[in-house]
Amino acid sequence: MTDFIQFTVSGIGVGCIYALVALGFVVIANVTRVYNFAHGEYVMLGGMVTAWAVRAGLPLPLAIGVACVASIAAGVLQERLTVAPIRRSNVLALVVASMGVSSILRGIALVTWGKDIFRVAPFVEGTWGFAGARFDLQLVWIWSTTVVLLAAVYLLFYRTSLGRAMRACAENPLGAVLVGIRLGTLSLIAFAIGSGLGGFIGAVTVPVTFTSWSIGLSLALPGFIAAALARFRDPMRAVIAGLALGVMRSLISGYWTSAYVDALTFVILIVYLGWPELARLVRDVWRWRGHQLGHLSRSLTAMKALRRQVVQAIMPTPRAGTEASSWLVKVSLASIVCVAGVLLYAYGSVRELDAANVILMEAVGAVGLGLVLGLGGQFVLGHGAFFLIGGYTTAILTTKHSWPPAAALIFASLISASLALIIGRLALRLSPWHLALTTLAIHLLLLSVVRQNEPLWGGALGPQGVPSFSLGGWVASQSKDFFLAAFALLAAAVVVAYRFGAGRLGRGLRAVADNESAAQLLGIPSVDYKALAFAVGAVMASAAGSMWAHYLRGAGPHVWDFDLTLRLLTYVVVGGPDSPIGGAIGAVGLGVLRNWLRRVLGTEGGIESLYEPIIFGVLLCAFMLFLPGGIVGILSQVSRRLGSLRRALRLADPLGRYLPKQLPRALNALPKTRWIKSWNYSRAIEHREEPNPSLLYLSVINRVDDLRDNESQHEPILRVSGVSRSFGGVTALREVSLSIQPRQLTAIIGPNGAGKSTLLNIVCGLDRPDEGEVWLNGVRIDGLPPHIIARLGLTRLLQSSNSFERLSVLDNIMVAQEMLYSSSPLEDLVLSTPRYRRENHKLLYRAKELLRASGVQGMDRLHVRGLSFGRRRLLDLTQALATIPRVLVLDEPAAGLTVAERQQLATVLKGLRDQGMSIVLVEHDMTLVMSIADRVVVLHHGTKIADGLPAQVQQDEQVQRVYLGGAE
Repeated sequence: MTDFIQFTVSGIGVGCIYALVALGFVVIANVTRVYNFAHGEYVMLGGMVTAWAVRAGLPLPLAIGVACVASIAAGVLQERLTVAPIRRSNVLALVVASMGVSSILRGIALVTWGKDIFRVAPFVEGTWGFAGARFDLQLVWIWSTTVVLLAAVYLLFYRTSLGRAMRACAENPLGAVLVGIRLGTLSLIAFAIGSGLGGFIGAVTVPVTFTSWSIGLSLALPGFIAAALARFRDPMRAVIAGLALGVMRSLISGYWTSAYVDALTFVILIVYLGWPELARLVRDVWRWRGHQLGHLSRSLTAMKALRRQVVQAIMPTPRAGTEASSWLVKVSLASIVCVAGVLLYAYGSVRELDAANVILMEAVGAVGLGLVLGLGGQFVLGHGAFFLIGGYTTAILTTKHSWPPAAALIFASLISASLALIIGRLALRLSPWHLALTTLAIHLLLLSVVRQNEPLWGGALGPQGVPSFSLGGWVASQSKDFFLAAFALLAAAVVVAYRFGAGRLGRGLRAVADNESAAQLLGIPSVDYKALAFAVGAVMASAAGSMWAHYLRGAGPHVWDFDLTLRLLTYVVVGGPDSPIGGAIGAVGLGVLRNWLRRVLGTEGGIESLYEPIIFGVLLCAFMLFLPGGIVGILSQVSRRLGSLRRALRLADPLGRYLPKQLPRALNALPKTRWIKSWNYSRAIEHREEPNPSLLYLSVINRVDDLRDNESQHEPILRVSGVSRSFGGVTALREVSLSIQPRQLTAIIGPNGAGKSTLLNIVCGLDRPDEGEVWLNGVRIDGLPPHIIARLGLTRLLQSSNSFERLSVLDNIMVAQEMLYSSSPLEDLVLSTPRYRRENHKLLYRAKELLRASGVQGMDRLHVRGLSFGRRRLLDLTQALATIPRVLVLDEPAAGLTVAERQQLATVLKGLRDQGMSIVLVEHDMTLVMSIADRVVVLHHGTKIADGLPAQVQQDEQVQRVYLGGAE
């Protein structure tokens, strides 16, 4: 019993530290939505400044005050310099910038105080006893600090107007601004409070924990886990989670072993993160037991066959050749790279080749991370885990089991791909932070396991004696030979990444990253695409890790630690996150810069330079703030400006003389500044054709009747039966039932808050009903994923926009045709089979015909953000029609359109209905509704109050009272 009390009380002391760190995370995240990865450095800074000040002779209270001031100053500078300028950006940009700040603070501490470990004497000497156990009185300081700070934060957030305003900023920043809350000021206050908390924690706990320049991550990680368990919202839950972690770790260390304490902590985090998805899968399996899965499968097969007939019926014009300039640029870049590699191979010294080999292996991993981070928009913090898996698997198989190096590399890649697919399927269905935290936990778990198990994994040094890489009879025994192998691996990774980014998968991933809901509504399986990108990136990292083990003749945890992930992230950001090869460009560029600085500063030969954390942190912040497109983005901007200039010169001098006197005229012919900033083409202004409904629906969608063969004129194609949905205590829908007949335009109207959008969300799969069923052409679809419902023939046009700003106009249509492919995406990525090439050529022709028919001809390479609002809504409609839907669901398509554009929309919708398409229209424009609708359904407070012909609904007294006759 004495041991239990000893371990528990000690664990509470350690848990208090975790709880206080978690409290700082919660304070900042509650206001700014920033998960501040620099928070651990505030704790480090507080401890280091306190120890330094005490050594300098300052009184302890003054030293603590100086430490808090220093931490607050760092937090305020972080908010002003790296948060305020990009506050309206996505959360990913803010987090990446915070990681840059973390690196800068660690670098400053390293340069200022070196690698020494600091400690100060306890504030209170002596011990006290309880039930036979003895404890340091310093714990009293930690406990009292926890209680006081928790009470202060709780009172601030829940008992003051300032705290309520701060919480409102996190819940709804736009709404907070509209009611007069100054978001910038409150963000600054939150960072000041959070950084001050971190500094005070570091100052109070430095007698217990010691401190050094690198301690921030080890202190911040348990606190981050505790804050994550509290969902970064509830201060009380964060403190409880921190205390529980501390007690758990203390009990495990006392009764079992301290070797696997970190590992078990990460296992708890992984289980916590994966449990919601596992529970959801179980619920789905139980729910789908009544969905007649056999009938569902047959319906999907039938729709796929009908769409295949549509593709086969397309008769495209002869294939247009690729522009010579495009090939010239690609060949030129490849030639430059190959020439540089040949020169380095022929004339490089051993030291230069060794540096190049490390750069090439890191570049391979950066290319893989770029697929996930750049194309997929998914944040990964544990990409180094796959390096470790590849390196250790190769080391063990080649040294203990005598496997050939190539076979070990392939086997390690398969393990990494399998693990990535499992993680991706579980974590990617939830928020992006689940993938980030899960991969981080797995990476740190693996590091902990390999460090502690010396008989199997080699302990801190890792397995040694790995043979040189060999393939057949060729052995890479020298640095020059290994350079060829590493260069070939990077070339293969770049080719795969380029094909990934330029093909179907890259198009789909960009669409998912831009607007995942809209992508799913077009039939794109977003989770599958993201998981595949994650797996491909994992294979690249694993292969690089395997090669790295051969190069070092061993594997060690220090080679593939968390700093590797930070470097890879920096490479991707600097090179260009939107480009599939940006990671390779960033790795090579920064690798050359790093080795040049080591030579200049005289630090070559070491694993890390004193100045490297500062340099990497500054670059990470600078590119994220000022050049978010990276090096590739800069080159793309220059290329597009030169292209605009070339087209303007052609307009000014059609005969191609390009005389100098024509240059002023050419510059005047360039698009205005607003066009240049959005990277539009000047020729796009020349084409302003009107949409041609007959061409759009007869010439292009020429198989609409084939899709109706299985539809009975008397059976509803879409049936909603007794659907109810509540959010908390608010009932959005109450036992709503309606049916949509084939070849009919049905309008659903009602005041704001009537439940129209909720009903559409349930019908298309973005939400699930609490009760009731939804049937599409005889198949039950409620609760099915949106992309499955889309493939069954129901396409929805969102109220905001279905188009993707990261894609060109043409690519927006190609994304919508994704489910028309009968070939697998892997046929595009790996083999580029003749079947895929034929289908792609036909669908590309069909996409251009759709654009021509809809009046957007000549804008195919224009980015969507350059279109007018009316043209963009027309593109949304064209995009939805490209899927060849059985049922087209439109959510307020006329919102924001001019009178002329609404007339065009009415013409288009009537043409669709006349060609046999079933349409569901949610709209507030009663003139439009009553002029084109065959039937009108009215909702009010989640209940259906009317259903009939437009004239009957207009005369209904209840409808006139609640909607037509009053304000909305």
